Amino acid sequence: GDQLEPLLAEIEHLKAESRHKLDHRAREIQRLQIALQESEKGRQISDGNLQVMKGELQQWEGKVKNAEEVRWMAGMNLAKAKAEMDWRQKADQEKDFFLERMKDELERLKAKLMRTEMRKLKVEESLGEAVLELRGKKREMEQLKTRVQGIVQALAVPNRNGMDAIGI
Repeated sequence: GDQLEPLLAEIEHLKAESRHKLDHRAREIQRLQIALQESEKGRQISDGNLQVMKGELQQWEGKVKNAEEVRWMAGMNLAKAKAEMDWRQKADQEKDFFLERMKDELERLKAKLMRTEMRKLKVEESLGEAVLELRGKKREMEQLKTRVQGIVQALAVPNRNGMDAIGI
């Protein structure tokens, strides 16, 4: 019993630690999912803005044929649209990079959780083996008790000649 208490305490400690880490990771995942959703909303808005800008660019290209000033304005708007597209593309690349980093972190955390679970399983297996060994020792003790009681009873019963069972 005294040998099992530290093992049980360790198992409970590992369980609590695992639950704490799992809760922490779940909150972190939820936070990342919310950030991803917000990022996706921003991306959709950017795509909508990009479509609007593309439409405006086409209108300007039609007007460029009529006058030099209109051509100059279209060139300015085109440069602005390209800068915006480049900025959006860079922002998307940064978001993708961040998302990949978060995925890597999630995989690392999953692996760490798996290792913790494996340690827990090993401790539980060792505990099971210790319980089986303890039961075997208990059976041995019961058998030895029975034998000792038999010997004590045999010593206490006098034989036919008035001598005790050990021949004295």
